[in-house]
Formats: sequence, C-alpha cells, structure tokens
Amino acid sequence: MRGRYGASYWKVTDARLALEYVGRRSTMTREQLQELTEASKLTGECSELYRSGKSGEAITPARRALAIREEVLGPKHLDTAASLNNLAALLQDRGDYPASRLFLQKALAIHEEVLGPKHPETASSLHHLASAVSDQGDYAAAKSLYGRALAIRKEVLGEAHSDYTSTLNRLADTLGELSHSHAEREDFAAATTASREAVAILMNHYGESHWKVTDARLALGFVERRAGMTREQRQRIADAYRLDREVSDLN
Repeated sequence: MRGRYGASYWKVTDARLALEYVGRRSTMTREQLQELTEASKLTGECSELYRSGKSGEAITPARRALAIREEVLGPKHLDTAASLNNLAALLQDRGDYPASRLFLQKALAIHEEVLGPKHPETASSLHHLASAVSDQGDYAAAKSLYGRALAIRKEVLGEAHSDYTSTLNRLADTLGELSHSHAEREDFAAATTASREAVAILMNHYGESHWKVTDARLALGFVERRAGMTREQRQRIADAYRLDREVSDLN
C-alpha cells in the first residue's frame, strides 16, 4: 500500500496506526485490556440509550468510557477522540452547545495531530464542529469550518462522494443563515455577498437548473430586494412574517 500511495496517504496512515495499536495491545496488562473492553461496552450502552431517546441517561456511561480511554490509551489516541465525539453528540442533543463545542474541539485537535490535515476523519471532525458552532448561531465560524472540511473531502474523497456533497450542502445552508443574520442587522452588502457565495457553490456542484440553485437564487433576489426597500417597508415585511407565525402557531 505504501509503495502505491506514498507514506503520507491517509489509507497508509490508517494501516500504520492499526499496526502500532496491535503492537501496543501486546504490551498491555490484562487489567488494561479489560478496561478497554469495558469502555467498548459502555460505548455500546450509550448508543442504545441514544437510539431510545435517552441521551440524558447516556451521558454518565459516555463520560466513564472517555475516562477509561484517556487513562489507558492517553489523551491523544483516536479512540479517545471517538469518546469525545460521542459525549459531544449527547451534550448537543441535550442543548448544551458550549460543552459540546469544547469536546469537539478537543477531538479535532487529536485528529489533526495524529492523522494530519488531509484525512477523511479530520474532515469529519471539522464538519461536526461546524454543526455545533452553527447551532450556537456563530455562522461565520461555521462557514470557515465547513469550508476547511469541504476542501479536505474534495482532495481525498472527490466531489462525487456523498460526504463531500453533505458538507457542501451544509456550507450553502450556513451561508444562507449568515446572509439572513447580516440582513437582520441591515448589513445588506454582507448579506448579498453571503447569498452570492451560496449560489456559486451550489451552481458549481449541481448545475444551473437544479432546485437548490433555484432556491438560492430566489433567496439572493429577496436580499437584494430588501436592500432597496425603505426601513418602513422592511418593518412591514417583518410584521407580516410575525403574523404568519402567530397564525401558524394557532393551528
């Protein structure tokens, strides 16, 4: 594999790390191996609880699994990063976005150090962190993170891969949210720029006639139209949307 791909290729990295892990396990005590088995069982328990809609109950075993892996494998092991991601997902599901973001940042740091910047798992870490950041309303930071993930996935997986498309769609959605956020502050120049970026990204991937491109163009047109309105007209539009929501809530 190394001769075909080169030492820096991500598949070679994965094979090398797997070999190192086999060697490391051969030097562990029976107690350490039992602890790792327990961590795997706890992780499975977390997954079952999460699928059952009991993410709150899953947090305690998730923390225990993380603690075991940090102690036995160290704070910079990929299994430790996996436990960090698991705990982050549970916390995000519970609405604790600041804590989730912190754990995702730690997992990303491990992936970047152990796997390098051009690995699919590093891209996944960036994607997950971007999602958490976006949920906090920090669309500018999310845009940057999704952009980094997209660049990696384009290089190592290709534009036809579903993971590439997933990140591209999320980036376009984030640009839409960023545009809306700018427009709400009446910064229509920044709002228009973000909307145009969304159109360009989607058009380049899907082609001019795709419905996602149509939606993005309509959103851009609305931003440009709002920019030409008076403040009073924009307020009337906002009032109309508010009334629509109130009627919808009544139904």
